Amino acid sequence: IIPCINLYRKVNEHAGGELYVILEYNKPTVYPPCHLGVLIYVICQLLNEVLDSVSLPLYIQCVRDLKASIFLVLTGHYRTAIQILRSVIEMYLAALYFDEKYHRARNDEEREIVTEQIKKFYEEEYKIPEQEYRELFPKEKRIKRYLDYGYLIEWLFKKKVIDGKTRNSLEKLMGTLNKYIHTRGGPYLTVLKPHCPACPAAVKLDPKEYEYCAQLIQTTCAHLLDILLTKINTKKPNVKETLMYLIGLEKLEKEINTILIFSKKLRKTINKILRTIQ
Repeated sequence: IIPCINLYRKVNEHAGGELYVILEYNKPTVYPPCHLGVLIYVICQLLNEVLDSVSLPLYIQCVRDLKASIFLVLTGHYRTAIQILRSVIEMYLAALYFDEKYHRARNDEEREIVTEQIKKFYEEEYKIPEQEYRELFPKEKRIKRYLDYGYLIEWLFKKKVIDGKTRNSLEKLMGTLNKYIHTRGGPYLTVLKPHCPACPAAVKLDPKEYEYCAQLIQTTCAHLLDILLTKINTKKPNVKETLMYLIGLEKLEKEINTILIFSKKLRKTINKILRTIQ
């Protein structure tokens, strides 16, 4: 009845509702959705190895947000798909932050403190302890009390959870994602791009935009995998079996003679995994 939310609506041969586009006009992408879907599957399966994590709800939300981003890419909502990736990374960094604090606790009393901090975080009441902040930034006069990705990246770096190269790469990636969140003009506005249909409630697939989004999603997932795999025994049969899905992307590329890995970061991660499990 309402055309704006008729997901099967056809506007023209090239544009329409999300389900029309993904089901009827999927030819321009020529990419099997599994080349992005496998990233969700692998990360989700690997999280089975950290089910005892005190931050498990954050990891789960991270996967749900990641699926939302991929779904939006498959249905032509490129700008919004990129915006969600910032949430994916921030959720993951927060999970790592609390996990590390819990594992570094020296006794039950300190572990209980971290457990309470996590509860406060879930209730939107967590504030960075003043002493912790001053240890990280001793020269700053103004104390920041709320977690953000800048603080999380710096904390994880100082605690040697991530190295300097990863820190710089994450900061660069977040800088790119921020451009799609903050109010900006230019190329960050969907309506200025040729692929945007005249009807604002319609979508249209665009191979170039698709590939760019795929690259950002793959780079994001590569970072998540790099850090997650440091906490997992990659020699376990079930872990190796899961990782083979990821390694299979390069084999699939050769079989269908199509580039499926658009992220250099992900390709490096796959090659590193291959060397690790052999």
